[in-house]
Amino acid sequence: MPKKSKPGLNDLFPVANGGAATERALETALPRLEETVFGDVGYSYGNIPTAAIVPNPFQPRRHFDQQKLQELATSLKEDGMLEPILVRHSHRDPGRYELAAGERRWRAAQLADLAECPAKILDQCSDARMRRIALLENLQREGLTPLELAETYHALMEERDEQGQKFTIRSLAAMLHKDRSHVDDHLALLRVPDDVRKLIEEDPAIPLRVIRELGSISEENDRAFLIAEVRARNLKTADLLAILQQHRNPKRSKKTPESEESEESVASSVQPSSALALAVLERKLHRYHTDVAKTVKRLSHDWPTMNNEQRKLVRQYTMTWITELQQLLEEETHHPDTKPV
Repeated sequence: MPKKSKPGLNDLFPVANGGAATERALETALPRLEETVFGDVGYSYGNIPTAAIVPNPFQPRRHFDQQKLQELATSLKEDGMLEPILVRHSHRDPGRYELAAGERRWRAAQLADLAECPAKILDQCSDARMRRIALLENLQREGLTPLELAETYHALMEERDEQGQKFTIRSLAAMLHKDRSHVDDHLALLRVPDDVRKLIEEDPAIPLRVIRELGSISEENDRAFLIAEVRARNLKTADLLAILQQHRNPKRSKKTPESEESEESVASSVQPSSALALAVLERKLHRYHTDVAKTVKRLSHDWPTMNNEQRKLVRQYTMTWITELQQLLEEETHHPDTKPV
């Protein structure tokens, strides 16, 4: 008689040859995932024909790195399959087995021409459980982009378990041992406009807070302007938050008579995009001013220890900066749309 027992998370996502990052992720997720996915399902163990196995019909993953599969196939030829795959009897094709987890190993076994795969065969595994297993296994992929994570989280929250219950943001975050904000920020990616979504597709390293803030901008021209600034790496997260705060609450803390006159004329003529452009420029100038102040402070600190030749070099650079700024101001005075400073 085959031995029966309740599977654990390592049966679902084996960590052998999986790398330290995967192993750490599984260690943190182990208790709640095991409870959520398996419940009281048992399994029987056996070697089953590789040709009799078919992919999980609910598997969202379609692309597999062929080079890594070939490397795994080479390992299987040398050492065999150290961890069994997880399957159920097919409901659609009697005599076949549907993968619950372990598709990479099964594909590599095919490349390695293994006739059989060691497997744990789940008892009474429903479609709902198979879908959750597939989605949760998908989270263990290397290099998953923020959008792919968001889509997987959303799909998980759309699924119901055997009791008809759905995940909430809180319960999904608790199961994954993540902060609620982590799940919420990812789900927000699915609600942003297409131009913002394209930005995160182009560069998954952009902070989610930036994407979420950009997505909250209803004016298309303003949003396009800020997207271009972020794409060009002209704005950091703190810059964007400060700009949007100023744009949504346009209050100035200090005003000179000249600035009050300027703002009065600007208020009647500037469209929202121009106002936002002004806020962006002010933020950039603030950052430039901070950089200049730091440079002056460093030079002032080093000045007493410099010899004459070094001080001469500093003067040359300083005069170059002054000359370039003076040229900028002279150009500004000749611009037909501005008044002399």
